[in-house]
Amino acid sequence: MTGHRQGIREIARALAAAGKGILAADDSVGNLDGRFAAHGLPCVPETRRAYREMLLTAPGLAEFVSGVILHEETVGQQDREGVPLIVRVATAGMLPGLKITPGPVEPASLTDWLTAAQERGVRFAKWHAVYEASGTGSLDHDEQPARLAAFARCCQAAGIVPMVESDVLMRGAHTAEDCGRVTTRVLSAAFAELDSAGVDMGGTILKTNMAVPGTDCPRRATAEEVATRTLDALKAAVPPAVPVVTFLSGGLAPVPATGLLDTLNRTGPHPWALTFSYGRALQAPALAAWAGSPEDVRPAQKELLHRARANSEACRGTWRAEAGWSGTAL
Repeated sequence: MTGHRQGIREIARALAAAGKGILAADDSVGNLDGRFAAHGLPCVPETRRAYREMLLTAPGLAEFVSGVILHEETVGQQDREGVPLIVRVATAGMLPGLKITPGPVEPASLTDWLTAAQERGVRFAKWHAVYEASGTGSLDHDEQPARLAAFARCCQAAGIVPMVESDVLMRGAHTAEDCGRVTTRVLSAAFAELDSAGVDMGGTILKTNMAVPGTDCPRRATAEEVATRTLDALKAAVPPAVPVVTFLSGGLAPVPATGLLDTLNRTGPHPWALTFSYGRALQAPALAAWAGSPEDVRPAQKELLHRARANSEACRGTWRAEAGWSGTAL
């Protein structure tokens, strides 16, 4: 094994640290605009910077979080003391990651761009492929798996761990069974391309959805059904060499997202670490507590830490159910 490959594998293992997950703080400006508007906040650069500073400087966050996915805007932002936020993440003991905006992959230019990002402190990067559970027919002409594979190759060439994300959206009337079936197909297609491209699985991490019913499905699914169908998809498609599977929260509320993760981990052990890479399911209570007020930074950080700690326990299958958990996906 070359020293280069060893390096990315060590980063991937660090991201898979027991009891830790990944904070997805990579919301686009458009997504933040809607979330801020609900609290009467303007979505301007300074508000976005202050919000991200509140999240990323929460004392003790690294006890529960191994890495943070950043938006490109955040990489260029500084805290109130003039320290780059990406430096704050690293010095707190978390690995900085970066969301890559999907588009045509030109390997030479993307590798150069990723190399520059690595020199700025980025240690992993995410590429997001989106699917509709109710509208995914044949994948024969789907270009997304090939793009994921090209992206992963470029990342590893630059010394960055690729986070490949295949996301079957919750919107629609599909059942948990439907979601599990589509998830199996899209993950199988993605890993077939990754293998064909010679991507090192030990230096790759996966981000994906759980097999949950759609938001318009009249039949709810129990946590046990979601866990079973999710694990069936992973076992059918994900090589054991992949060190960690991280789950997105999608449209799940904070407590159900924790409960489902806990249920998955109570069925272990598994070939991969199963952990969280949540955005809103970690941040929503903190945003509500903060609402733009400098005086409420500490209460907001306490909310973030509460959810991070709960999900850390869920990673170990030791979470104690709290108010808002009904034992179902929604």
